Amino acid sequence: MTALSTKKSSTIDMMTNISPAVRFTLMALAFALPGCTVGPDYQRPADHAPDHFLARDGLQHRQGKPPAAALDTWWHGFNDPQLTRLLVEHLFATLSST
Repeated sequence: MTALSTKKSSTIDMMTNISPAVRFTLMALAFALPGCTVGPDYQRPADHAPDHFLARDGLQHRQGKPPAAALDTWWHGFNDPQLTRLLVEHLFATLSST
């Protein structure tokens, strides 16, 4: 055997000893990573969104943080009497069944 054929057979032996999951992962990376690259002539497109969509005025005039909703009565924020009724019925049914 020549040195080249010995090197070739050791590479083949090394590839057959890799588990199928590792082999699959390596192949997936080999195909997926080139998709993350951009060409050398890439130019970011201009942003043509009007200012009122970006809400710059609202952000500049905002004062403080809005209060967080109470987690034990989160459904009151929807102001829906049917949702409130269903949840109250469910909560009482759960409490009475224990």
